[in-house]
Formats: sequence, C-alpha cells, structure tokens
Amino acid sequence: MRGGLVVWIDADTLVVDPTWHMPDWTHTFFGEECWVQRTAEGAWRAFQSPHNAFMGFTAASPVLGFLVYLSESIIERADAAHVAPQIVGPKLLKALNNLAHFTLVPEAGAVSPELLAEWVGEAGPATACYEQAGRAPLALVNLCSPLTQSEEAVQRVGQFLARHGA
Repeated sequence: MRGGLVVWIDADTLVVDPTWHMPDWTHTFFGEECWVQRTAEGAWRAFQSPHNAFMGFTAASPVLGFLVYLSESIIERADAAHVAPQIVGPKLLKALNNLAHFTLVPEAGAVSPELLAEWVGEAGPATACYEQAGRAPLALVNLCSPLTQSEEAVQRVGQFLARHGA
C-alpha cells in the first residue's frame, strides 16, 4: 500500500515517539486533534476532529485529487476580505469527515495554546479535560504555535522542546 505515498507534516509538528509508525493499511489519513478550550460559559471542553498538520495519501487515494479540486474552487470563489483562514484546512476536513469518515490518526495530534501552557507549566483544568477524553499517547504533536506569535508562545514551544528532548 506504500507505493507512491506522500505525507505532509507541518513545520511546527514535533515527533515525540520516534518508534511510532504511520498507518500502512489505508490510502488516505489525517491527524486527529483533541482541541481543548474554555467555552463561553467558562467550562473546559475537548473537541475531536481531523486536522491538516499531518496527512498522507497513496497513489491510490481518491481523496487527494478531490481535495485539490475543491480547495481551488473554494478559493477562486471566496471573497479574500471575508474568508476564514482555515476554510480549506481543518474546517473543510471536518465537514467532509462528517460525510466520508476519513481514517483519523489520534497519535498525530494538535495541542491548543491553553493545553500547551499547562503541559510546560502546572497541570490544570485544560490537562484534566484532555485526560478525560481518554486519548492514545501522542507520537506527533502539532503545537499550533507559529513562531510569529507572541514571545510567550515562542517560550512555551522552547519549554516543550526542552522537556521532550526534541
């Protein structure tokens, strides 16, 4: 099944388990995030959905060509002044996953800034919420922290790297 496999991994994704192996039984796969954030009411909630910081397609994938076509179509018709940044990324994958049920890889997760802050500091409600979701141990972690963010965000990424030996 590996013939012609292409894998995309975002630059801010860290490998924390170098012994882990990608799925070899499917033509298409995406990372699955467990995004932890505070609700408007102040409670913590975990949202599980596909993300595009880790994805793979074999030559046999019917999905890649369709995603290219659909993304180009959306961008061509979108009003640049009013388009959401993730419209052809996580938002599109979430909508399509509701219909197609893609192969999602929970070991290739994404970490919200609130959860990352607790992982490099003291565990708190975001960590408790994540743990209640009963997730598999992470092999790859997308930090969702471009280095163009605040100095504090850059420091958190550095602390995470220091703790996990990456």
